[in-house]
Amino acid sequence: MRKSNKKPFFRFVKNIVKIFKRKPKFINSENILDEPCIYISNHAASYGPTNYELYLPTNFRIMGAFQMCGTLKERWKYLYQVYFHQKRKVPKWLASIIATIITPFMVMFYKGMQIIPIFPDTRFRKTVDEALNTLEKENSVLIFPEDSSDGYKEELTKFFGGFWAIAKEYKKRYHKDI
Repeated sequence: MRKSNKKPFFRFVKNIVKIFKRKPKFINSENILDEPCIYISNHAASYGPTNYELYLPTNFRIMGAFQMCGTLKERWKYLYQVYFHQKRKVPKWLASIIATIITPFMVMFYKGMQIIPIFPDTRFRKTVDEALNTLEKENSVLIFPEDSSDGYKEELTKFFGGFWAIAKEYKKRYHKDI
């Protein structure tokens, strides 16, 4: 395993969280793909990103909702309306309380994770470019393409294919199948 590319404070927090979070069983973990690569996974609420961030033995950057890379107000609104209420099905009153408590911490957490924001509009080009720059630096990219508009599911039922744009562009630039 390579030296972590994450910020020192974030590495410290990860080590504390590992005390409380049991390591999941990774199937075929001894055969991690050649790097750099694009990992595709199910988000499964926050379990997917948390488990990978804590236990995947490689350097990578996660692609995530652009709203979570914005201002405090934008982050709170996304956590409250979309993440907790719409996707996790938490009642509005409780979603408001949870979002208010965790939003300030999410600023540090997302900065530490070095999230690549996924823009759904014309700024998607920025998303692709940042993912390609990450891959060029020999770090992998982890994408959660599931369509979670109806909530998170254990198994993928629908997904967005935007990750193909990154793979196609990588092949075009570097003549390698990522």
